[in-house]
Amino acid sequence: MALVTIAVPVYNVGKYLEQCLDSIVNQTVFADVELLLVDDNSTDNSSKIINEYCCRYSNVIGFKNRRNLGSSESR
Repeated sequence: MALVTIAVPVYNVGKYLEQCLDSIVNQTVFADVELLLVDDNSTDNSSKIINEYCCRYSNVIGFKNRRNLGSSESR
């Protein structure tokens, strides 16, 4: 089965981020999922949550923008 890559732009969504990420990493539709998390210079706890998931799961990769670029640029 082919690798599926999911890109998630993140900006100040710490309140909902864990629920979103748990939903993706626990899905059973695709066998191989790579999860790209792009922190668009969040000022809440989103960066911390991204770091925790990157450490916990080998298929989760986090990126951090130096300035806020917006969701389409982050994708």
